Amino acid sequence: MKKIFLLSCLICFISYNSLAQSVKVLGVNHADSVQHDAPFYLNTFYIVNDGNIPIQGSSYHLYFSVVPNNPSLPVFNYTGHLFNGTIPNQVLLPGDSLTWQFNFPITGGVNLYQQAGDHTVIIWPSFVTPVTIDTSNTPLYVLPQITSIFEDIELDINDTNSMFYDILGRKIDNIINLPYGTMYFSRNGKKYIKL
Repeated sequence: MKKIFLLSCLICFISYNSLAQSVKVLGVNHADSVQHDAPFYLNTFYIVNDGNIPIQGSSYHLYFSVVPNNPSLPVFNYTGHLFNGTIPNQVLLPGDSLTWQFNFPITGGVNLYQQAGDHTVIIWPSFVTPVTIDTSNTPLYVLPQITSIFEDIELDINDTNSMFYDILGRKIDNIINLPYGTMYFSRNGKKYIKL
């Protein structure tokens, strides 16, 4: 009885794997870090039929998302992009690949990145026919937004309305004697660094 059971399990396992439709996303190449507001460039990658039977259909969908590696963010906050592609001759034979090439940058900023820090770029295709899909997950580091520093040449030091304070809130009588690199604040809240 045990032999028959083991033989039937083996036959089911072999028959399940002998006619498997599966797809992998390979060759994903992009920058390892990007500025928060900069566009994201995704280079050419491939969707490969690594199963042993053809995938029938005229089109497929490609979902692209950049997800922060932060478990405290709710799942519904992630934004994604959906792209459509066509399958040449309406069949993807075993070992064949679909080349996907973005000819445009994807807009960065809050439309793509939720926050600065470690992220994962997720790419997964979707077909009409049932296919086992191996999703692509690649790391990406998003740098924070750049803060501008303007050299305020027109600052009137001797103006009686201009009062300056150090980082601890103490009033500065004369900013000319401050050491270079010192941060100080004006009465209206503007921040300055002595250069």
